[in-house]
Amino acid sequence: MSMIGQEKEATSDSLSAPCDDVKQLRLRHIIGFNGHVPKGLIIHPKEKHMLYPVASDIVIEHITKTADGEQEFLSRHSDTITALDVSPDGRFVASGQKICAGSKAPVILWDFCLRQLLMEWPAHNVKVQAISFLKSSHIFVSLGVDEDGHLTVWGVGQRQPLTNQLAQPQRATAPRCLAASKRNGDKFITAGRGHGRLWTLSSEGRELAFTELRFGPLGRDVTCVEVADYDSTEHQMAFLGNTGGDILLVVNMTNGTMQACVPKKPVPSGITSITYLRMLDASTFNLLVGTGNGKVMNYDVALTYEKGNKVKGTARLAKDTNVWSDEREQRAVTSIAKLGVGNTFYVGTESCQMYVFNLYRWSAQLIRTCCLSPVLTLTFARGTDDLLVTGEFSQVRVFNLHVNAEVRRYFRANRTCTSAVVNHDGTQVFTGWDNGGTVVLGFDPKDLALKDLYRIDSTQKQAVTALALTSESSVLVSGG
Repeated sequence: MSMIGQEKEATSDSLSAPCDDVKQLRLRHIIGFNGHVPKGLIIHPKEKHMLYPVASDIVIEHITKTADGEQEFLSRHSDTITALDVSPDGRFVASGQKICAGSKAPVILWDFCLRQLLMEWPAHNVKVQAISFLKSSHIFVSLGVDEDGHLTVWGVGQRQPLTNQLAQPQRATAPRCLAASKRNGDKFITAGRGHGRLWTLSSEGRELAFTELRFGPLGRDVTCVEVADYDSTEHQMAFLGNTGGDILLVVNMTNGTMQACVPKKPVPSGITSITYLRMLDASTFNLLVGTGNGKVMNYDVALTYEKGNKVKGTARLAKDTNVWSDEREQRAVTSIAKLGVGNTFYVGTESCQMYVFNLYRWSAQLIRTCCLSPVLTLTFARGTDDLLVTGEFSQVRVFNLHVNAEVRRYFRANRTCTSAVVNHDGTQVFTGWDNGGTVVLGFDPKDLALKDLYRIDSTQKQAVTALALTSESSVLVSGG
């Protein structure tokens, strides 16, 4: 949901002027967050801004001014953004989108500092699945979906692809996950259903070699990959979360050795997001883990080295933490983005909600919500431009545009709100629904929550598509 404003007031002369002279409307603010993009919520390396996709736009917000509603936009995509990443030095942003079947979805490279487009290139059939920058910030990698099946390496300086290769074994589905090493600038991992590969890029960026990751006798459907960017041990570690609810450990980023699996008891609903926080000692990793049913956990993963170069891993919840959950959140965690060393971190979910966490207090605050289905009706309360009411499938929401946040919500299962109007004094909201009924909502005097006041069951034979009130709200007119 977006708000636009005119750069110049329209006059009768301007309305009759040629199209070339018509002033374009300027996008002022977007209320929303696309939580379906894996790792789509990103904290900029300079720790002053956050980036996230909404429809075909990339939103840039100042972290300390989110309540002020200050936003900037990178706008060029023609369809929904499906992949997003920021270079380690913070200079560049790369993004990809979906497109209609039979066409190639473009990959776009942006200059973050200038907020300018640097490159747009048709890259993958149907959809760009994932994008990740390598350590140098001058090379990034993109993945296609099953209809494409390729992995493409891009040169930032060259503004074009450097090499292209099939990303999966024969008769396997395309990988869905991509993560680059933050210390070894030539290595990255791809993984998907039943397979994974550790890739090595040549110094010129023109050739790729890979090592197959062996998942053992039980197949794994990998949903997320995180490479631990620490410097205290000889080898890096990669963590692969999967739908089975455990984490596979690649204990050697040189040869792809995979020897450990934690935790002992799998997590229900699977693991959908992993973020490395810090090393607690030479062999203990601290991880943030998100699950498929909206839970967040802080794990300490300890490694024990045994004879024969075998590695055993154990995982337990970190001290003074438990499994975080919220009754408002039942869908998968798709992004966990840490601010600085991770004492504060942000979580994005498939229900398009965003939370900010305090690690030491192990508490969270809901800071962003979004309409999950098409918005079918919009109406303002009379006499104010701050309160906006929206209607969609199963829900009516009230937004305060002064702080750009949702303040109230009404839920009605398996029904769609098709129209809405607010009465003259702002105390009641008349809502029309797809079953032909009208529900009048009021505000509870205790907590101002939206509640049913009364219903008109047969306002129309089919959906109520329009509602209007007279100036004093004494007469209601409906259309269907």
